[in-house]
Amino acid sequence: MPRWVAPAFLVIGVGLIPWTIVLALTLPNRHGTHHYGLAWTGFDLALAGMLVAPAVGAARRSSWLQGSATAAATLLVCDAWFDVLSSVTNGELVLSIVLAVFVELPVAAACMFVARHSEETSARARRYAAYARRRRSRSSRGTV
Repeated sequence: MPRWVAPAFLVIGVGLIPWTIVLALTLPNRHGTHHYGLAWTGFDLALAGMLVAPAVGAARRSSWLQGSATAAATLLVCDAWFDVLSSVTNGELVLSIVLAVFVELPVAAACMFVARHSEETSARARRYAAYARRRRSRSSRGTV
């Protein structure tokens, strides 16, 4: 990883805090919007695709399994958050909380488990490959 990545992302993350404070102080509590249904439909389609991606990654033993599982977890947490906070009626709020607690957050946790497990598996595979290369190198020199 290039050296600039950590400081750049730190500056960006910390720099976002003042902007967030400005938004918190200036945004209205209510806002009507056009295409509300389309926005949620599009988000849910993206979430569905991102949930399929780890399945494909796991089946293909792909190197992008970890990233896709992490992205799916992130989208699930965002979905739970915005479902709860955008609920209008008490019934919607209760349903959103139930879905968050019993579906979205547990599936997000499972996605993070998959991401972590795939990272460990990849690291183990790299160690085994390095070991095999050393063994081949030693055997080709006649020292085993």
